[in-house]
Amino acid sequence: FPVTIDLKSAFARNLQSISAQAGLSSANELFGPGFRVQDMYGLYIDAVRKEDVIRVAGEYLNVSRAVVAVTHSSKGQKGQ
Repeated sequence: FPVTIDLKSAFARNLQSISAQAGLSSANELFGPGFRVQDMYGLYIDAVRKEDVIRVAGEYLNVSRAVVAVTHSSKGQKGQ
């Protein structure tokens, strides 16, 4: 699946530097899953099925949870 390849390659690209690897490993160790969890990332991504995505999307992406944000630039407004 192209999406899983994109996710896995982006993950690998983001870990090219030693500092990125150290940061992720230390955060994973500090917050619970352990420093080796990033070695399992590809397997976790591959384990997600289409039905999982549909189920979670149906749970979180519904009209009752919608938020509307109205923004504008303060540029050009009087008194600014």
